[in-house]
Amino acid sequence: MDREIESNISKNIKELRLQRGMKQIDLGKKISYSDKTVSKWENGTSSPDINALAAISELFGVTIDDLIKPNAVLKAEGNSLEQRKEDKKNDIAMLALSILSVVTVCVILYVALYIIKNQKYWQAFVWAVPPSMLFAYRYNKTHENVRWANAVLLSIFCWSLLAAVYLQFIDYNIWPLFFLGAPVQPMIIISTLFKKKQSKIVSIRL
Repeated sequence: MDREIESNISKNIKELRLQRGMKQIDLGKKISYSDKTVSKWENGTSSPDINALAAISELFGVTIDDLIKPNAVLKAEGNSLEQRKEDKKNDIAMLALSILSVVTVCVILYVALYIIKNQKYWQAFVWAVPPSMLFAYRYNKTHENVRWANAVLLSIFCWSLLAAVYLQFIDYNIWPLFFLGAPVQPMIIISTLFKKKQSKIVSIRL
């Protein structure tokens, strides 16, 4: 039974290390052991003590119990997937909070102007659209990077910004302002939907 546990530990340490793309010296540095010691653990010449097991389990996001059982790497992958899902939920929550903050500011502005000046400043809600689209674009660009979504979000940002400016100065009827969107729209489509080619430098040895 002890031999089986030692075999599981050595195999798990190696698989977890390779999963992270680490060398033995990298693992050793992170847990304050030499690469020679790590090598002995992985080939079964010796086994890590409880302190080393604790350090390894913390580094790879598994328990000591996982290390002494087969397939700890599968548990680590599951934990990593759960962490990514949790991070995504938090990011979506922060996106919603950012947009709601913009809307809240607009509501406060509308109510304040209505109470103080008896003015119905409904344009405030139009001004809420451009920054909300920027927040959504930043989220998509950072996490999902769906190209068509980037194009849609930036397009809404562009036209809503023009609409907000127009409505802000509606008495002047500056409708030619929307002509600015004509060149900007294809620029958005080209920059988001088409992949830029990276120049490749080919070295020729003589």
